[in-house]
Amino acid sequence: MNFLINKISKESKYIAFLEGDDLREKDCLKSKLDIFDIYPKVQLVYNNLDFIDKHNNIIQKDIFGFRKIGTYQNTKISPDTYVSANV
Repeated sequence: MNFLINKISKESKYIAFLEGDDLREKDCLKSKLDIFDIYPKVQLVYNNLDFIDKHNNIIQKDIFGFRKIGTYQNTKISPDTYVSANV
């Protein structure tokens, strides 16, 4: 992953990851970009996810389970800490 991040152009404003077995909903990226426009101090946005079967039927919904959180500013957060909020 670090190798790939180093290959990204310095002019790039955003990075979006999509794993090989993932699907995005129609307006997923647009809704994330809108959050950056509305809240200019936001530096990271991610979404909840559902598990689907090979026919795209949801078999487990809302894996992360969103909850309200406080604001983290100028704080290092460990990669194994999941931070989410409905915005």
